[in-house]
Amino acid sequence: MIQPEGRIELTHSDGQIIESWMDSVPAEQLLRTMHLSGMPLRELVIRSTVEDITPTDDESPLFLGTSVDNYLVIDPGSRSVVTELDRPIDVTIMGFDILASFARHPNKVRNHADLLRDSGSQSTVSVKVPLKRVRDNLAPHHDHLIQSVRGIGYLGILSFDPEDIPKTKK
Repeated sequence: MIQPEGRIELTHSDGQIIESWMDSVPAEQLLRTMHLSGMPLRELVIRSTVEDITPTDDESPLFLGTSVDNYLVIDPGSRSVVTELDRPIDVTIMGFDILASFARHPNKVRNHADLLRDSGSQSTVSVKVPLKRVRDNLAPHHDHLIQSVRGIGYLGILSFDPEDIPKTKK
């Protein structure tokens, strides 16, 4: 399933829209549509448009984690990141924005363009270096919360309900 948050379009390289879907499309359906278009694959373009997300200062804390014993709290108001043990994680501005992007879209693949846009960066540089620094800073106990999805992008993991965290720890 290809599942960005927005619209997926299959277009000809000249811009002609062949088919479009909202929010998701099974990969098999996309491939079938590409095949049935009768056009050479090199002339087909898959585009994904994602809704603009503008963070606000009064946002609630965001979470990434696998359990109440292994999680991160990403606080947009103070732009801080702490572990379940209240240990601060040192991240750059772009590193924070990358983590916040994963936490706003848990368990959804984020590609480089998504992460650059969510970081507000005007640069066209890759997110690979800032992302590597974030993962290094999360090691060894929390680096598994960001996983590579080969050929597509990265995934921020949230596999528990943050409401299960004892109130004294929030």
